[in-house]
Amino acid sequence: MSTKLSDLLTAVRDRIDETTANRWSDAELTRYINKRVSWLQSRIETFNSDFFLRVETATATSGSNSMGHPSDMLGSRMRSVRVYKGASAVGAGDRIQPGSQQIVYDNQSISGTPQYYTMLAGQMKWAPSLDADSFFRLIYAVRESPLTGANSTLEYIHDEHTDIIADGAAIDALIKTDALSTINNLSAMIKDRLLEVSEDVQTSDPIMIPQTDIDSYTISD
Repeated sequence: MSTKLSDLLTAVRDRIDETTANRWSDAELTRYINKRVSWLQSRIETFNSDFFLRVETATATSGSNSMGHPSDMLGSRMRSVRVYKGASAVGAGDRIQPGSQQIVYDNQSISGTPQYYTMLAGQMKWAPSLDADSFFRLIYAVRESPLTGANSTLEYIHDEHTDIIADGAAIDALIKTDALSTINNLSAMIKDRLLEVSEDVQTSDPIMIPQTDIDSYTISD
């Protein structure tokens, strides 16, 4: 992905008909842009919950029963948690099942291999407590970092979808004005584009042709 904050600012200013900062500063528009980045990412994640998944490892010491959320996790979208005893996260590991807070808290007085985990505000808790230093393999939806400098870029949202961010940020800016017709037009455009995005982000099933068939295939007149 390569869309820069400067590109988005230009696009938003085009929509609000203010090429040079006057009523709206770059700082204000940047706030609206980052708000819409988060909004669009959440919408895409509902269209395809696998779209932003990534795999990371973490470590925890014997006797512990909690760790903080990954700093780049989108909301609390944790898909899978596996625990490994030993020096590295190799092999299948033991999958920890999601469970209620009551199950987790009722089973924290013993130690062993964790069987359940629950997601709380900023923290993941598991039970039983670890009986050995362990690695965790976490599969979760990754979140876009807020755009700051003009050259900062989006990492995970596709370039062809960023027009929706510009449309939304323009709406947020124009709410301060009486430009209701423009707001309505942009809102209608966003609605239509979201339908297209919902199809764009679905997993495809490519046709796999053996290389031997490709090598031997000829086009006849």
